[in-house]
Amino acid sequence: MTAKLFGSLLLVGAGLYIALLLARYEHRRVGVLDGYLSLLRFIRGQIDCFSMPIGQILATVNPSVLAACRGQDRASAERPAASLPQLLHESRGYLGAESERLLTCFSRELGHTHRAEQVGRCDYYLSALEEQRGRLADSLPARTRTDSALCRWRRQYCYGKCMDISLIIKVAGVGLLVAVACQLLSKAGRDEQSMLVTLAGIVVVLLLLIQQIADLFELICTVFGF
Repeated sequence: MTAKLFGSLLLVGAGLYIALLLARYEHRRVGVLDGYLSLLRFIRGQIDCFSMPIGQILATVNPSVLAACRGQDRASAERPAASLPQLLHESRGYLGAESERLLTCFSRELGHTHRAEQVGRCDYYLSALEEQRGRLADSLPARTRTDSALCRWRRQYCYGKCMDISLIIKVAGVGLLVAVACQLLSKAGRDEQSMLVTLAGIVVVLLLLIQQIADLFELICTVFGF
């Protein structure tokens, strides 16, 4: 019975962790599109004002913009992009098929026409990417709520900011006493009393964790939209 209980808790924990990863991934996809929108606006401005070639433009882009395009934190992605195709390859896992197609076409067309036409192509692809970004963001309200709830739960309980260490010691103490009592009763041939002691220990632990259990149920309702 105890093994089944722990197994159920592990499954719930694994499911919540997977939901957190998925929510983060979807949120990161929106961030990547925001990064490319900022990059295209910067490219457009440099072409329109200075007629700069794409190689020089990429060398002067803010590192935080390139980091957003790669779907990485700024601290781990402050390096210039050698070319747009290379940058697209690094962020392929975060781009949808249509967004990747638009950006691939943009990278192929850039730098092969006069300034006015390049500015016009930038405007076209900016509009198309903004539409893709809007569609993706509109599909995320429930996922964003899930991400917020999971992050709050992780901050509170995984990092131990709200769970008192004394509560963990109490639960461990109850578990130890129950285990010893069950072993003694089982050796004495009193299996029924051993089962009652186990049930009593579970009830005591549930009473100790009543607030944490309530928070967990609230989190599950938020995640699954109950």
